[in-house]
Amino acid sequence: MDTSAEEFDGSNQDNMGFDKKTEELFRLLKEVERELYPGSKYSLHSFLVRLLHLKRLNGWSNKSFSMLLELLKDVLPEGETLPKSFYDSKKIIKDLGLEYKKIHACPNDCMIYWNETKDRTSCKFCKALRYKQFKGASVNSSSETSNIPSKVFRYFPLIPRLQRLFMSAKASNQMRWHVEGHTRDGVMRHPADGIAWRKFDEAHTDFARDPQNVRLGLASDGFSPLSMSISHSTWPVILIPYNLPPWLCMKQPYMILSTIIDGPHAPDGAPKRLTGIEILKQLNNVKNKFGKDLLAKSRKRKWDDVDNLVQNIWNKKSIFFGLEYWKDNMIRHNLDTMHIEKNVFDNIFWTIIEC
Repeated sequence: MDTSAEEFDGSNQDNMGFDKKTEELFRLLKEVERELYPGSKYSLHSFLVRLLHLKRLNGWSNKSFSMLLELLKDVLPEGETLPKSFYDSKKIIKDLGLEYKKIHACPNDCMIYWNETKDRTSCKFCKALRYKQFKGASVNSSSETSNIPSKVFRYFPLIPRLQRLFMSAKASNQMRWHVEGHTRDGVMRHPADGIAWRKFDEAHTDFARDPQNVRLGLASDGFSPLSMSISHSTWPVILIPYNLPPWLCMKQPYMILSTIIDGPHAPDGAPKRLTGIEILKQLNNVKNKFGKDLLAKSRKRKWDDVDNLVQNIWNKKSIFFGLEYWKDNMIRHNLDTMHIEKNVFDNIFWTIIEC
């Protein structure tokens, strides 16, 4: 999102009354607009982001990064603004609210180690160990267990990012577009033109009354961050603010990275189209069996007894049904048809070429 220092002018009278945290953000936004050195095409912030990216791609140690900063400070012209160390560089990025939280997870996706389970050393469902073990180590020997977690996902707090979105006068106005700027002519241009949006508004009038209430779409797909010959899948979870007009909501600056689920494998997760309420009734007696291996015994379904199939088709109850409005959401899940068509074409095409 475009968050220039001019748009976030902390000295403006309209900004009076902000709390200390907000005022600190205004100060930092002005600070990161500083030039790397007088006449540089890079700002301090953009140059640091590039350096940190290179550090990650090439596996530089923290010490080597600090040594590089020291060299650059000697080489750059007078007036350079580079920090002195990796710690100082990381602090600048963190103060802008770009930090994330590493959360350990069960390797079989049963649970995360958070809040009341943060001190556990094994999964309470499948008993898998939280930390990797060295070869030949005893399962019961804590002294031989490493400090490397079996699985980690990275969580990027959502609320600070939404707060920064509304701190921009321009973006704040655009977040009301779906009510104040939306053209209602029966043409499908945006989710707000769909039946699901209207039905939701009818069922949740208090929420719909305030156009600044945020409506988010959630998207996820796996990709291989390594060589295609290596079987490894990383899954980013992206949030899309549907309050914005169609020419903005799907643009990269406005997409919000919520979670990154590391691999090496993908996370686990009807004949009649059912409403959310009908599905919820079927799920009332479903007890979640967490993990991958616990569900791998039998996935074959007997199609000769359709009534029994519909009643017993569910393995898990989605956590989203914990949201009050989820049962009223007409579009709970969408498949990316264009992506599926491309994958099918690629597989058929290359199979024919190789024959």
